[in-house]
Amino acid sequence: MQKPEFSLTLSRFMVQKFSQIMIQRTAIFSDLTNFAAKAYALAAECDCEAGCPRCLHSTGCPQHNEALHKDLGLFLLDAISQAVQNT
Repeated sequence: MQKPEFSLTLSRFMVQKFSQIMIQRTAIFSDLTNFAAKAYALAAECDCEAGCPRCLHSTGCPQHNEALHKDLGLFLLDAISQAVQNT
């Protein structure tokens, strides 16, 4: 059986991490147009063809970034920017 102190410490840690994640998400969505524009510029200005670690890849991707496509990412970022601007 786990000690109550460990469970309480783990619970506090989880609440703190969840709070940090929610703050980060709020920051991104509160300035989504700017975030999408900067992400678009980063990928568009990169001279790679299909995406690279500099502009697209995620080091923690469990599928080894096989499903990522630079052209599709640029299309989606542009669509997000347009949708946010039209609201």
